[in-house]
Amino acid sequence: MSENHLSENHQSDNHAPDNQLPESRAVDPRRFARRTRDVWVTAALVAGIVAIFLTSLALAPRSDAPEGEAFPGTDAVVTDTLSQGGVEPWFEPIFEPGSSEVESGLFALQAALGAGVLGYALGNLRGRRAEREQPHTVDR
Repeated sequence: MSENHLSENHQSDNHAPDNQLPESRAVDPRRFARRTRDVWVTAALVAGIVAIFLTSLALAPRSDAPEGEAFPGTDAVVTDTLSQGGVEPWFEPIFEPGSSEVESGLFALQAALGAGVLGYALGNLRGRRAEREQPHTVDR
């Protein structure tokens, strides 16, 4: 094979010359700027969340509750307030966890299941939209 034939073959395979990137690999400045902006926005949001978390820990009230809870739940506060006012509960709980650790674990399990269902639903909706926006081609 001649060197000319190889260079023609090289160019006919849609390879770019050595000093240029192929069009599919070229960097779009607008896309790069948007990605850079997205990275900064994400970093700022994460920093804001961390700042809120640290501020709440620094300003947290000290534990005055008998059980050592700095943030008693609203259910416990309302139950205590109502029982002091002479109100009797209408129903008894169906299931009472043996300890606060079991209760926390059940709550975490409930949150994880809810997040899984929500993630599935959002992913399914996104897939449907992507399928609708994709041009349909007929294979022959």
